[in-house]
Amino acid sequence: MYDYVQTTVERTLTAAWPLPVWVVILWVLLAATFSAWIYYAERGRNGSALRWFLAFIRFSLLMLVMWMFFGWSWQRYTSELPELVVVLDRSASMSTLDIETARGSISRFQKSLDLLADSRKRSRTAVLQRYQTSWYAVANAVELVDVDWNDVASLGRRLVPDGNESKLGDGLREIIARQAGRNAAAIVFISDGTCTLGSGLAEAAEAARSAAIPIYAVALGQELAPPDVRVSDLILDRDAYLGDRIVVELSVIASDVQAAESTIQLRDQTTGVLLDELRVQLSQANNSQTVHLSFIPQSAGEVQLQIQASPIANEQQLDNNSLVTTVRVQDKVVRALMVFAHPSFEFRFLKSLLERTTQIGSPSTASFDVDVVLQDADAEYVLQDESALRLVPSDTSQLESYDIFILGDASPRLISRRSQQTIYECVTVRGAGCMFIFASQSPTIAYAGWPLVGLLPVTAADEASALPNSNGPFRWQPTSVGRSALPLQLDSSDQTSSSFWKTLPVFHHVTPFSAIKPGAQLLAGAVDTNTGREMPLLITQYAGAGRCAIQATDETFLWTSIGGNDVYHQRYWGQMLRWLSRGKLAATRNSELAVNPISARFGQEVRFRLTLGSAISHAGSVDVSIEGGSRIRETVTLTANAADSRVLTGSIHDLPPGRYRAVPILANEEVAHVNFVVRAPPSEQANLRTDVSAMQQLAARSRGKYYAENESQRLLDDLPAGQTTQLGSLPPQSAWNSPAIAVLFIFLLSTEWILRRRARLV
Repeated sequence: MYDYVQTTVERTLTAAWPLPVWVVILWVLLAATFSAWIYYAERGRNGSALRWFLAFIRFSLLMLVMWMFFGWSWQRYTSELPELVVVLDRSASMSTLDIETARGSISRFQKSLDLLADSRKRSRTAVLQRYQTSWYAVANAVELVDVDWNDVASLGRRLVPDGNESKLGDGLREIIARQAGRNAAAIVFISDGTCTLGSGLAEAAEAARSAAIPIYAVALGQELAPPDVRVSDLILDRDAYLGDRIVVELSVIASDVQAAESTIQLRDQTTGVLLDELRVQLSQANNSQTVHLSFIPQSAGEVQLQIQASPIANEQQLDNNSLVTTVRVQDKVVRALMVFAHPSFEFRFLKSLLERTTQIGSPSTASFDVDVVLQDADAEYVLQDESALRLVPSDTSQLESYDIFILGDASPRLISRRSQQTIYECVTVRGAGCMFIFASQSPTIAYAGWPLVGLLPVTAADEASALPNSNGPFRWQPTSVGRSALPLQLDSSDQTSSSFWKTLPVFHHVTPFSAIKPGAQLLAGAVDTNTGREMPLLITQYAGAGRCAIQATDETFLWTSIGGNDVYHQRYWGQMLRWLSRGKLAATRNSELAVNPISARFGQEVRFRLTLGSAISHAGSVDVSIEGGSRIRETVTLTANAADSRVLTGSIHDLPPGRYRAVPILANEEVAHVNFVVRAPPSEQANLRTDVSAMQQLAARSRGKYYAENESQRLLDDLPAGQTTQLGSLPPQSAWNSPAIAVLFIFLLSTEWILRRRARLV
């Protein structure tokens, strides 16, 4: 590895006639006592300072005598200097011009040479005296370089940062392995820390720690790459009724952003009309936000939606700033069946609302077609009200025609088991909705043992465990999940809608629930205005293809007099019932597979999301066949989502580069396949950020030190001394009878005699 070995001469002081330690201690004590006693007992009026100084000289003379008794000599050895290894990263990422100096922009590699060349002359001289230095360059492979400390700048004319791969971890491990049998003091590693292939810096740190070689890591470049904003994780109901508010939920994620603002716009891609927009503040501390956009479609049909995030300053990658999706809007009358025990105020106002609500743009067309069953009503009631039924229908086709079932404090004993089972299947299989309104009894106790208990989003309980009723007064308190849910969006924006709930009239009764089922969502709570105690009030859950909800009060009729109208009462119930019955709209929609991302990086997780049509049944999982690339076939199992059993998700992350297609394996439906690509490993220019964390861990794990650019001037001064390797011994040099010892003895003796004479002590 070297043309020659740099050596030095080390000396060790040894005694020819060593004495026991106790003899040395005794001699020192006796010499000190004798010297002090001699001058303490000396006659005369001289000051104590002079006497103590003369006693010190006498003590020094006695110590020189003891030195000569030992026969000290210098034992000399020829030693090899410890090795200092300097490793320079010359991969293409080191050519990045991201460092501003008085000379303009210079590359990271040139900065590493300037760092060593501009170090203080005293520091370089100390390095030359203490170490023998070996130089390496690392990129695709390890390269030994011949460099002189006083001419480091010339290396820039011989080396070019053009390596198309950064095998930094492998390179460091190879260099560490080469130090076996050598005495390396430290490794100086100057890099941006970015590895594109091979093992990472963590493995190199472990190898350095095992070899007891500390790594002094200097990180060059900028920790932040060009900023990037992307939108992902789109969630929305892709089927809606005409006039419904469609809420779009998505994540806005920022990378390498210190502080920026982006405008998220929701547009009709076909017409270009702006439907909604929202500004989000992005920062390094708050780099991921959940955004809700909404609009009300004014016509039926498929609406192509585009979600676009405006680019921020210096953003280069813009293809991930937008998403496109489709929403199917249907102009359909919602058929509802209301089943109550008695005509409560909630029943009266809700029935009246559903009967007079009309379609948007068509005042003569009703939005709801409602049938009602009053279990405690007189027989004549059916003759007086055209919408009234004597009993809950038992005919399957008639029950299947309903889109939403509204069950008040009804007795399940007056609903046949067959009808209940049909209602259950209408919800779970055909996507109908079901709304429970309880005000005077525990729903889980009332429906225990009946088929409808499976639709309740709360767990069953017996009388002993049922919680006592509470009489408030209470106010509505939407949860964080509920504020983004359509039924509780009672105003045009989230802010005004949230503040509106505080102005609602208080109510006085809440039916307590024992426990919420796993997977159910609490949309709102009832807060006791006196004690602050909160109880579950509005709970929803998916039940197969449909959606169910339970409301623990029957006092929403109080909203009909807010501001002299019932607009909020109408909006709440209209949105709630349509929202619950949206699963019925998807009955004719085929199953669809979504792949995210369509173009994935090598090693990146590829996620699959399969939305099943209501006619498809599954046993909790569906297999997706992955075909193409270097593999003939790969299978990914998708499992049901806890929130929606019709949505199945899964992922894979070990696909090699290539083009693929994903094909769901369904027995009774053929789903269109989705093509996607796994890109080859990134080039050197794909990630230009400095991996500060990896460099810090490399230094810490190897017990070295980490330096940022502005701290690198201390590098050479902080290097450890290292240990030399003895190669052979030289003739010893006598130290006990050297001329210097004789001169010192005579000087001390003469000084004592002169001072004694001047003090008239002789």
